[in-house]
Amino acid sequence: MTDRFNCTAMTPEQRILLGPDWVWAMLEKPTKNPRIQIAVQTGGDFCTSIGKDCYALFLFLGKKNDKGNIYGVLSNNFEAAIGKCNKIDRAFIENFFKGSRYLHTPPGMMQAIVTKKEGDSLTLMVKFS
Repeated sequence: MTDRFNCTAMTPEQRILLGPDWVWAMLEKPTKNPRIQIAVQTGGDFCTSIGKDCYALFLFLGKKNDKGNIYGVLSNNFEAAIGKCNKIDRAFIENFFKGSRYLHTPPGMMQAIVTKKEGDSLTLMVKFS
């Protein structure tokens, strides 16, 4: 798995500067260059500075009607969702789940990322537990 997938934890300084808590990368063989990057952030206020060439995955524990599971929203297009507002908070993230009938699994999330056409936007709601 380590030749195809990499996880890099951010230092406290990098978290302040860049926003994410860690970055997941799917690597190309044989170069090991990142093919897909997912910046992951948990808790607190969320960062809006993640670029279009990288997915943002916001993880949080529980929702109003389900306190015990881990949920996430993954997107490479949060910029369109927030419009002129530059604050992404937990209420903003949880709003994606209203009216959503389908929650992806982690393997389903990865499959959607890998099969997406280049240049297309992708936003998914994910249940991790």
